[in-house]
Amino acid sequence: MEEPQTSPNVPEHSPLIIKPSEETIPEQDELPQIKEEETVFKEGGANGYGWVIVAVSFLCNFVLDGIAYSFGILLPSMQKDFNVGNGEIAFVGSVLAGTYLLTGPISAAACNRFGIRTTCCAGAAISGLGILSSRFCTNLHFLVISYGVIGGFGLGLMYVPSVVSVGQYFRKHLSLATGICVCGSGVGTFAFAPLQGYLVQHYGWRGCNMIVACFCFACIALGLLMVPNPQVVEEEEDQQKKSFNFKILKNPRFILLMLGNAPWVMAVYASYAYLPSLAISEGLSDDKASYLIACIGIVNTIGRVLSGWIADLPQISPLILTMLAMLLASAMPVVYLFCATYTQFLLISAGFGLFLSAVPTATSAVVVTLIGTQNLNSGFGILTFVRGIAALLGPPIAGFISDKFGSHTYTFISASGQIAAAGVVVGIVFLLHKVHINRTSSPYSRL
Repeated sequence: MEEPQTSPNVPEHSPLIIKPSEETIPEQDELPQIKEEETVFKEGGANGYGWVIVAVSFLCNFVLDGIAYSFGILLPSMQKDFNVGNGEIAFVGSVLAGTYLLTGPISAAACNRFGIRTTCCAGAAISGLGILSSRFCTNLHFLVISYGVIGGFGLGLMYVPSVVSVGQYFRKHLSLATGICVCGSGVGTFAFAPLQGYLVQHYGWRGCNMIVACFCFACIALGLLMVPNPQVVEEEEDQQKKSFNFKILKNPRFILLMLGNAPWVMAVYASYAYLPSLAISEGLSDDKASYLIACIGIVNTIGRVLSGWIADLPQISPLILTMLAMLLASAMPVVYLFCATYTQFLLISAGFGLFLSAVPTATSAVVVTLIGTQNLNSGFGILTFVRGIAALLGPPIAGFISDKFGSHTYTFISASGQIAAAGVVVGIVFLLHKVHINRTSSPYSRL
């Protein structure tokens, strides 16, 4: 076929003629370079505002987990007020903790649809209203609804934004930043327990809840500070077009991660619930037995910062760190059975808290590794939901085992087995992801 000839009667600059030119058409391989220069990600955001987000997230975790984990302080006065049994009044705290975690997918969908700031502020307002309204309860059913369901739902809406907001500002130091913000959970537990004890002693549980509600309302101001990173705001707007990305549930590696998280959470919550009883059965006083949980929390808080720093090292995979942490932690519950002195219990508790710290710290990095940063909200939300179900099931199943065999021996043996199984599953996820990377050259993250 002959090439078309330009008519001499038509000027060369006429729009009817398409004339290739090296000056007007850049080389194709130059285009990505220009785009890359325009979208360079600045770690920590402009002017380091990402660290403000870390501080805000720390304070949100301080409040919401401080409330969730300190419910035991309210138990005696609530039980006396409503004249009910231990199981009935404890159900209120279980509903709050369960609702708080089970709200994960709803909170993630709200973050995608309405934004992180709006979701966090709404959660702060809802939790504040729920806890405040519990002050006027006249029966246990109203308390379960106001404090447990409404309060727990609001705390759940706060939780996901307080963790995933950090992911907008950090890539290289994501695990370290996440580790610092989730330290608020441990610090809040230490602070709220004595605070609520003081408030209950002087104002009763109703007056205490009025003051605690004010902490929730204060988180509205913290939510307003969760300003989206302008560098990723376009990506966030694309995500807000859909409430939840259900395609992540077709990712077999992410499904395996969810399944592996279930036995881990069940075992951890069961160990927390029955460790004091085990220690008392070995001759420790009630006070010393309660200090074991505090010891786990203190070391866990420190470990979260340390493990966050380790997870951000270029040669470290967050999946490998999670697997090793689970396998090491799996030895601790069964070792408890050989402890005979307070010092031995404290040392094992410190090790347990240290090894457990890496798992929540590396969670965001693991999710990003498997399904990408753009799916962090949805992935973290569904993972939190799975953990919520496991948290509800763990202690009752462990209690059934203890009742059946008449001791806590098999409960802690089972806990070790569950945590070890979770570690093995995460190891399988790592191998499958490595194969996937080799096949597809996916840019998601390092191995």
